[in-house]
Amino acid sequence: MSSRIILILASAFLVLNTSCSLFESKNDSAETAEAAAKKDADNIATDAGLDTPPAADGAPVDTAKASSPVNEKSLFDRIGGKTVLTKFSEKFVDAMAANPKLLANPKVAEAMKKDLTNQKTGMAEYLCQVSGGPCKYKGPSMKEAHKSLGITADEWRTMGGLFIKTLREMNVGKNERKELANLASMSKYDIIGQ
Repeated sequence: MSSRIILILASAFLVLNTSCSLFESKNDSAETAEAAAKKDADNIATDAGLDTPPAADGAPVDTAKASSPVNEKSLFDRIGGKTVLTKFSEKFVDAMAANPKLLANPKVAEAMKKDLTNQKTGMAEYLCQVSGGPCKYKGPSMKEAHKSLGITADEWRTMGGLFIKTLREMNVGKNERKELANLASMSKYDIIGQ
């Protein structure tokens, strides 16, 4: 199993369609992150029209540049560039590698035992590209990278919760969290059940 699998796992799950709106409610303290992550996992992507299939070649779609007005900064720039995305990827992959729910899936647990450095680097590269940065993701398609992991919808939601939690801990703005999660969620159907 390739060490890039976790990298791609992270980018896909980080996407968790749901977590953004779930974790942004005014009643955050009244709800646990886990309970919030289980609610309406598909709303963000569906409402934004982001539940469409990926490009025919399986490459990540770079919608951040296309959807930004000419004089508005890209999501990549608004988040803080490669430095922030790299730090985020490191923290997010570490959080997934330590999560008991994710590790309960033996195939995911095995993938998490691999060299996480490549996974972190790949995720940062993927996020850089989809957020409108100068990077070009060179790893396998999301479908190829996850084809034997058997990731469930519940595991996807768990990853999405970790994705949003990590962005919040890094003080990434609400709009940027939502935008990045929506971009990441476009690979959901290439990851779940593969």
